Amino acid sequence: MFHRVLLVALVLTMSAAASTSRNADTVEVHIPLPVKVSVFDPQKISESHEFDIAIDLFEGLTAISASGEVIPGVASRWTTSKDGLVWTFYLRPNARWSNGEPVTAEDFVYSFRREVSPLTASPSAEALSRIAGAESIRQEKTENPAILGVSASDRRTLRVVLTAPTPWLPMLFTHFAAMPVPRSQISRYGDEWTTPGRMVGNGAYTLAGQDANGTIHLKQNPFFHDAGSVKVPRVTLISGLAPADALKRFDNGDFDVVTLLASSVSQARSEHPDWILKQSELATRSLIVNPNKGLLSDPRFRRALSSTIDREELIQTVEHATYLPAYELVAPGLAGYRPQSATWSSEPLAERISQARALMVQLPGAPVRVSLTFRDGPAGQRVASAIAEGWKVRLGVETTLVPLDGKTFLERLGSHDFELAVVGWDPDFADASNYLDGYRCDAGAANFGAYCDRDFDKFMTAASSTIDPSARMRLLESAERRLIDADAVMPIAHGLLEFVVSPRLKGWEASPLSRHPSRFLSIQPRRAAPARRRI
Repeated sequence: MFHRVLLVALVLTMSAAASTSRNADTVEVHIPLPVKVSVFDPQKISESHEFDIAIDLFEGLTAISASGEVIPGVASRWTTSKDGLVWTFYLRPNARWSNGEPVTAEDFVYSFRREVSPLTASPSAEALSRIAGAESIRQEKTENPAILGVSASDRRTLRVVLTAPTPWLPMLFTHFAAMPVPRSQISRYGDEWTTPGRMVGNGAYTLAGQDANGTIHLKQNPFFHDAGSVKVPRVTLISGLAPADALKRFDNGDFDVVTLLASSVSQARSEHPDWILKQSELATRSLIVNPNKGLLSDPRFRRALSSTIDREELIQTVEHATYLPAYELVAPGLAGYRPQSATWSSEPLAERISQARALMVQLPGAPVRVSLTFRDGPAGQRVASAIAEGWKVRLGVETTLVPLDGKTFLERLGSHDFELAVVGWDPDFADASNYLDGYRCDAGAANFGAYCDRDFDKFMTAASSTIDPSARMRLLESAERRLIDADAVMPIAHGLLEFVVSPRLKGWEASPLSRHPSRFLSIQPRRAAPARRRI
């Protein structure tokens, strides 16, 4: 799958960074980044914060509004055939690259072929797997890129042929995997085409420069089709300082918005009660189960473990109320979809513990042991330790904690080399299939626990060929119900984001996928801003 896997922490926190000097009258937005970003090629992106920059530098056929809704992008409109298999996108006549050249349908043909080509080795190639021919190309069953179901009827008309109806295609095409890239620059510079001075994009901004310390400078693209509505001519994205210093730097006026860490939420709520923007997020943190390992093959053991995790206490004491308890994999908030909670979720914890202990008595062998794998770090250690302690007290289960560096953690997930693993799932587009596809029997390395239920697959297959939105949602709900009832995944928490936003900054809105395109922002000069409120 091509979802972003958030290794332990669901929320990628924005921290402050190197010192900045700002003129009081400057019309410029300063935003902190969690880490140094060096990947700007949308077909090489693998991390969430890289996506955050890509939506400023590039625009796909469709785009995301400030509130997270799908809006026209390079395509001003689109149509679909009655069977849902053929989509036609009509490109804007004024769509241009940042060098002034027109963006054409052929640019998208080239870009989509490059995305799925094994030579590109794009981490997100599977995003386009529903386009006819994509899987054959991606899995090297053919060397002919022309079999991909994308073609240019003329310079401003793109035809896309799918393998199955995909009602959410407009949302999917907001993803970075579907963004166009400039063939001329790639042919001339190869992998160096994204360096400042060489990069050509088609988004609202261009890459003006990147400092040695990781600071990224964006400037407005005058050739962007909606350049007249862009109110902030320059954006500076800064990385480097420890997260604990973010709020302090915000108070000093160095940043216009900061995502709050659990450790800084209380302080920010006290100092800036009117400046807090709170929003739920579509991310879900879960324990992924490998049902092929030891006692985890026994559904009674899985049920005992999942039902005795005190999610509310975990969130209040460990996560400091920066998450919401989760008993379903698909996060609430998707239009038309009813998340499938665990049947026991409304029962008191004491009753669940009693039932779980009765199940444990039925299990063979003693003492019972299990291992819990997670990405190493303070947050991951706290969560894993709290879960392990709860199992020991309530069930007598001994848990071996297995902290791993990020690279090794991902390798273990892909090779199914674990018993239980703490994984965060942050969908790239707002559709239930984005959570569920990875549990299909044929999902390969993306099916971390190697879970396989043919009835689950039947529901997913039926949903993939169903055009009626309501009927499709009911099929996906049935698939999630199978997954949750089997305790093949143990949801723990859904994301809850809190930002402290300067009153100078407008347009930073709550968005389900937490995407905030800079083209929709505006900012007042500092001397015109309201006085800071102190409590």
